[in-house]
Order: sequence, then C-alpha cells, then structure tokens
Amino acid sequence: WALNPWTPPDAHNAYIEMTLQLGLVGAGIATLLLLVAAKRALDWCKDGQEKWAIYVATFLAIYIVTNVDETQLFRGGDFHCFVLSFCYFTLIKAKQRRAAAAAVAADPAVPRRTALEHPVR
Repeated sequence: WALNPWTPPDAHNAYIEMTLQLGLVGAGIATLLLLVAAKRALDWCKDGQEKWAIYVATFLAIYIVTNVDETQLFRGGDFHCFVLSFCYFTLIKAKQRRAAAAAVAADPAVPRRTALEHPVR
C-alpha cells in the first residue's frame, strides 16, 4: 500500500484473503471444508441415481476454481455463500439417505419385493 496509491479492498484471491483474515488455521479449515464437500459430491455422483449430484459437484468445482481469481469465499450475505451452504447441507442429507438405504438393504428382517410386485411405469 505504501508503493501503490490505489489501495485494493481485498486480495482478489479468496484463499489469500482467508489467510489474511483468519490466519493459516482458518484458511486451512475453510479449504478443508471445500475439499470435503467436493469429495462428497464426487462420491455422490458415482451413485448415478440422484439428479442433484451433478449440479452440486459442478458448482463446487467452479466455486473452488473461481475463488483463485475472486474473493467470494464465505462472504456472508452473498448469493454464492448461500448456494455453497445449500450444497453442503444437501450433501449431508444425501449421505444420511444413502446410509439409511444401505442399512435397510443389509437388514435381513426387511421383506424384499420381487420384480413382479413393482408396478411398471
């Protein structure tokens, strides 16, 4: 700032900005949150049965790359922050549904339907 008369309002890189605001620990936690969400989204895409999986994975991939050039990571009140939280909670709910479905599939006490019992659509 001493050498430049124009004082930039932010770092124009969300990861550098998080490091400046929260230190290495805060930036590490924020980055870890994004990477865990991206891994969960990719795992969810492998199921191939959920329509939201591709949207969530695509949004997270674009969001992670965009934050290299823009400072929109975890900016409260921002639409991207809202969509990020929506995607993260969607991933949590999907993981719970998959775990419940796996538990039902593994339980031998649950009666199984045959192919003839399912109505054809």
